[in-house]
Amino acid sequence: MRHRTLVCSILVLGAALDVSTFSPTHDTTVIPISALLMARTSFLPDGGFPKGRLQPYADSNVSDCSVNIGFDFRAGAAYRLTALFTVFAEYRFTHVRPEFSFPSFGGTATSSASFNTHHVVTGLGFRF
Repeated sequence: MRHRTLVCSILVLGAALDVSTFSPTHDTTVIPISALLMARTSFLPDGGFPKGRLQPYADSNVSDCSVNIGFDFRAGAAYRLTALFTVFAEYRFTHVRPEFSFPSFGGTATSSASFNTHHVVTGLGFRF
């Protein structure tokens, strides 16, 4: 009988780049390009994965590289299927407040909106 121990390894810090898209209204599309600082730890080590198969993580971004400032927070877990591939699930909260300016009747009209979105994301990851 094989005995598994739930052991937590040390905390690892890293970076990631994420590009996604969502449309909070029918005429607005938001494309956040986020440089993220990540914190990750791992559980369920075994012979094939001494650093663990299960890897909970959290990352955050407080501004984007476009015209508008936003906030992006994520938390989730990745489970290593092989040395290169993982399956993952995460919760993502995104806040953005775009401001628009456009010519109108010889002047300039401005408009702004505030979007708070909640996403549940699942997928297949590739790590190298």
